[in-house]
Order: sequence, then structure tokens, then C-alpha cells
Amino acid sequence: MTTTQGTAPVIDATSTWRIVDDRLATETDPHRRTALGHLREHMVGEATGDLPRVLVTLADEPAYHFWSPAGDWGPKSRDAIVEYYTGLFAADAGRLEFDMEHLVVDRDCIVNEGTLRMIAPAAFWRERSYPGVDDGDGWYLMAARMTIIWPVAADGRLVGEDSYTGTVEPLRRLTDDEMALVPSPAELRERLADA
Repeated sequence: MTTTQGTAPVIDATSTWRIVDDRLATETDPHRRTALGHLREHMVGEATGDLPRVLVTLADEPAYHFWSPAGDWGPKSRDAIVEYYTGLFAADAGRLEFDMEHLVVDRDCIVNEGTLRMIAPAAFWRERSYPGVDDGDGWYLMAARMTIIWPVAADGRLVGEDSYTGTVEPLRRLTDDEMALVPSPAELRERLADA
């Protein structure tokens, strides 16, 4: 979990896959290791804005289900998923952290639960009718409780992403000082390549 105190960044995208790395360090089943490896790569691809890295983790006919009180609005085909990520990355809305509290790995699915934190420009949130966004050009932090079920194919790739969103906290406008500590997806990709 990240904080806004002192010089700590508001989010730390690398913490998203930390619990996956911990599980990979102890998992001995080859199929589960393969699935966890695809999940990790998927998360890194999302955080770094690397669409090919995300797509290679997905089965041939993936489908996403994003469940909220308004219903399911996830993309249901590879083409729709490409369009979803292309729009997300183009809107500069890929600064993500999933503070994972639970990770369950089975042969047919992976389940994780925790708090998703996402930073995006005001325009991104306005286009999606989120309340509390002013008319300016600032950056806003969204936090929501979420459970994600990742169905797993026989080859270990991810069949999709079925997310269930609970409580969504009010958006919070970030200061310039807070944003200065959060790398862009491209900057994060460079940092990870150098590590």
C-alpha cells in the first residue's frame, strides 16, 4: 500500500505484481507457474503501456467482464480488448497499482482481491462521468475495492479478466508534487529494463 506522506509516491505500480512474484518463488506446479507467469507479464504490460506484452498473455479468444452496479461493460473479443487498451493508453490512464491482499491459484483460474488505485487525467474521468472532477486539466486518483477472477486456459494463458468492483472512493485531485513522483508508463518501462 502506498501513501501520500513525505516523498512516497501515491502509487507504486511494481507492488502490483509483488505478491505474484512471492507466489512464483514457492509454487512448484508447472501449470500454475505458467499461469502466474502470464499474470505477471499481463500486469507489467498494463503498467508500462506495452500492448503486445499484454496480448501475448491472453488465450486466442479472450473476453473481459467488468462487473459494476451498472452491469458488465468489458470488451468481449481480442479486437475489442485491443481497442480498450489502445484507448486506455492513449488517454494516459495506465498509471495503476493493485494493492493485492489475497491471491488464490487453481488449475483453472487465479483470483486476486485488494484495492485498485488508478491515476488518470481529468478528461478521462469526465468522459466516464465520474463525479468530483473540476473543469481543469489536473490528475485524479481513483481507488476501489476489487476482486478479479482470471480464467486460465489449458496452456496457461489467461482466458480473460472478470473483475468485480465494490466500494469506489471519491476521486482525489493530485498535486503537482505528488504527480512528479509517479512515473509515466514509458518511464516505468525504462526503469524495469534497467533493473
